[in-house]
Amino acid sequence: MEISKHSLPQITPEILKKLTGEELLQLSIKMLNDLKELHDRLNQNSNNSSRPSSSMPPWEKNGLDKNNEHSENTPTEREEDKRERNNKNSSENNLSNEMNSDNLNTRIKALKESFLQNTNVEELPARKPGKQKGSTGFGRTWNPEATEAAIHCALDTCIVCNFLLDQMNNTPYTQFNQLDIRLGNTTQPGLEVIVTPHILYDNTCTQCGHQNRYDPKSGLISNQTQLSEWRWIGPFLAALIVHLKMDFRLPIRKIQELLCYFGIQLSTGVIQECYEESGVAIASLEKPIVETLIQESLVHADETIWLEKSKTLWLWIFNAISVVYFCVGKRTKEQLQQVLNASFSGWLMTDGYGAYRHYAKRLRCWAHLLRKAQGLADSCDLVAQEFGLLTLDILSICMNAVYDWRKESHPLEKTDALTNKLNSLLEEFKLICEKYGGVSHEKTKNLAKEFMNDWDAIFRILQYPYLPLTNNEAERGLRPWVLLRKICFGSKSANGTKTFTLLASVIGTCRKRAVNSINFLADAILAARKGLPVKMIPNNL
Repeated sequence: MEISKHSLPQITPEILKKLTGEELLQLSIKMLNDLKELHDRLNQNSNNSSRPSSSMPPWEKNGLDKNNEHSENTPTEREEDKRERNNKNSSENNLSNEMNSDNLNTRIKALKESFLQNTNVEELPARKPGKQKGSTGFGRTWNPEATEAAIHCALDTCIVCNFLLDQMNNTPYTQFNQLDIRLGNTTQPGLEVIVTPHILYDNTCTQCGHQNRYDPKSGLISNQTQLSEWRWIGPFLAALIVHLKMDFRLPIRKIQELLCYFGIQLSTGVIQECYEESGVAIASLEKPIVETLIQESLVHADETIWLEKSKTLWLWIFNAISVVYFCVGKRTKEQLQQVLNASFSGWLMTDGYGAYRHYAKRLRCWAHLLRKAQGLADSCDLVAQEFGLLTLDILSICMNAVYDWRKESHPLEKTDALTNKLNSLLEEFKLICEKYGGVSHEKTKNLAKEFMNDWDAIFRILQYPYLPLTNNEAERGLRPWVLLRKICFGSKSANGTKTFTLLASVIGTCRKRAVNSINFLADAILAARKGLPVKMIPNNL
């Protein structure tokens, strides 16, 4: 019979001292069986149970080998058994010693060399990965007919003498089609696929005889991605692909399948190029976003794990009233200071991570403290239960005082009314934290020390009760990208990481400012292709 949660808190050292040796033995056997079962549950993962691989923490995934069985530095039990068996057989007879893997490889290599020498056949070189020379290639087989009037691209004046060109002398020298979409609205719902021909012209100047040619304008070149007017995919379709990948968290294959329902047949490479191109197009917006962030009066900050191929990094969010900024890096104080430098003078809402503690105007999230206190209150340890319930009562009294203050009409400024009202209660709670900071229960001791280390940041809300109590803005801002990480397992390169953070920052800021992010991305891509500057996101609030 298992020891229930109701019975476990009642088993104290005093009770154990009253038991006989036989009774202690029987109780120890029950506890041992429960402990083994609990360890088995803790050790469950996607390799030894029906749990999905997405339920494993990222740091555990990195510790598994290619076969997802054991860590890289730990030899498997099967290999050890095989090695022991080979050694045993080797000591028993010489025949098995001749048949072990090392000798077999040596004999096979010798036979192979002998065969090549006798037959005068040269050994073929190893096959290189990827497309082989002479193999059939792949190209676009879908060539839709034009649905829109052609766009004629020609120069107006001579490049050399600046003489006005006669448009009657225009001679077409090439043409390309551009596939795009036209988004519907409430009066005309739907999505229309359009194909627009672009005709490029030559023109010989009658003044100086120079042959003028219209070349497609080129924009930014970054990370081997060049933005140019000569593009098969139009800006609105490219912006839609970005949203399907980011907001809807669809893999490239699913995006390809979805677009087929609208009659748009694209390769996975073209879809990936649209994603990378959009990141290059909006790269110039990172600096103004950070500059706006530093001027904000309140910033919510948080971080979560992000995988970049085999590296474990951290995804940081800085969520303010009119802007949101994401970056990926190490979980260090230096990484934080790269974003919020000395120019930042606003309030910073965070959790209890130590890298934030050097900010003087810092607020602590009470939701984290309430969860930890509730965990202690639900514990099987009586000391933990006692401290957890006391903490919940103190925090509840303080929160109710803040809520009552907010119901009344008060200016958004510092007040001493709440601190004077709750001063005696806080002094008593401080003594309680000092007491429980020396107990043996680890989680109880850690929470008590956390209150002592962050006392000013935690209860600063009583002086500024108009400020938020929790860091939910940052938590909610990270949630969509945590889901995306579980699906795509992070990014595969530094360029992919940068593209992701740029797009996440722009899409999040567009929502903050009530801007249609698809339209904004399309305009940004179009401007970048022409080499024009991309404008900052407008604020429509």
